[in-house]
Amino acid sequence: MLSQVLTEDQIRRIHQASLTILERVGVVVPHAEVLGRFADAGAKVDAKAQRVRIPAEVVMRLVGQAGKQFTIHGRDLALRASFGQGKRNYNSIAGEALWVDEAGGKRRYAGLSDVAMACRFA
Repeated sequence: MLSQVLTEDQIRRIHQASLTILERVGVVVPHAEVLGRFADAGAKVDAKAQRVRIPAEVVMRLVGQAGKQFTIHGRDLALRASFGQGKRNYNSIAGEALWVDEAGGKRRYAGLSDVAMACRFA
């Protein structure tokens, strides 16, 4: 029996909040080619600020076009993680060497408290 951490209503609310953030706040994308791809897909792009605001209908259309499975390869191609189609993975970001400091927004080396926090989220 699988544990259910969140209720269906909580999942729906998180999903809706995510769509709202993507549409109203957007994300910073510091890459001209990717900004162009977002614009071509129907997102609102502010090239000067490098900010992309993605309407909910664009997000859902693109999610619907995404593959049902994918593989992430490491530098050593023998190391990989496959996702989807009955594959189960337990991965964590706890091993990341660099983090963005929440208070100052600057990159820094991870500390023990960062690893502990990542483990709690995983």
